[in-house]
Formats: sequence, structure tokens, C-alpha cells
Amino acid sequence: MYIDIDPYFTDGAEDFTRHIKGEFEEWYVGLTADPKHNLLTVHRVDMIAKNWILSNQCTPQVLSDVKKRLVSMGCKNSDDLDMDDPNRVYLYQIKQNTREEK
Repeated sequence: MYIDIDPYFTDGAEDFTRHIKGEFEEWYVGLTADPKHNLLTVHRVDMIAKNWILSNQCTPQVLSDVKKRLVSMGCKNSDDLDMDDPNRVYLYQIKQNTREEK
């Protein structure tokens, strides 16, 4: 699912929380410039299952703020898997087949 983050009207994290089903602890949040690579190759997310969320392109500060807020709410994260010079936030629901660490 694709969403638009609007930092002028929300804190950015709100745009994601509306679409999260289940507990925040069941979700992983990351930053990327190549969403297809991160979701499919790095994390092994089943794109057909629709248990992922991807933002529009944003500034590094907005991305960082959204990620920090979602992590503070309970979402999992591994800074090692975030890409350099990211321009998008992504979330996916953690499943048996997904990978959250290197």
C-alpha cells in the first residue's frame, strides 16, 4: 500500500498508524531509496500479501522523525539495514518468512 506523508498537517507517523493492523510490535520500519530491493530482497516480504506500507518521497528530516516516532510506538527496526541517502519510509508486518536482521 502506498501512502502520502503530509508533515504539514500530521507528525508523519499518523499517516502510517491508520493503516497498521495488529500491534505495533508486529511491524518493522525502515528507510530506503530502493523500496523494491529492501522489501523483496533484504526483508523477503510477500508483496502480494499486502502487509506492507510505503511512503511518498520525503526529506531526510521527515523520514528520520517518522521512523523515530514509529519505533517509540513499538515498531521494530535495524539501523544496519537502512540505506544511505533514503527518501522513503517503509513498514511491513513481520511474518515467519521475513528477515529483520542481516
